[in-house]
Amino acid sequence: MRVTRLHYEGNLTPESTVVLPKESAHYLINVLRLNSGDTVYLFNEQFGEFIGRMEKATMQDVTIIIESQHRTPEPPSLIIQLGLGLSKGYRMDYAIQKSTELGVSSITPLYTQYSEVR
Repeated sequence: MRVTRLHYEGNLTPESTVVLPKESAHYLINVLRLNSGDTVYLFNEQFGEFIGRMEKATMQDVTIIIESQHRTPEPPSLIIQLGLGLSKGYRMDYAIQKSTELGVSSITPLYTQYSEVR
């Protein structure tokens, strides 16, 4: 069984209803091809992880009913600090995105001899 996890910035509480932003709705409907009734795990750093069921699924918006809390937020067991050399354009954004996905606690931008900044 495939588990779909999605980061959600808003307030998450059991028995509440969440309307996802258009980008997240597009991802669930068009990319993952989920339908009404499918289970989705919503999570964020503040509230933890919750199990939800897709109630309404259209091309424009997705409504999810939060059923229960799956996990509570835990403090990181390992603190990772990353020194990242500055790079041009989207490469820096991509490096920051992937670093945070891997659990880096803090990123320090470094200006190095071969840094190319515009």
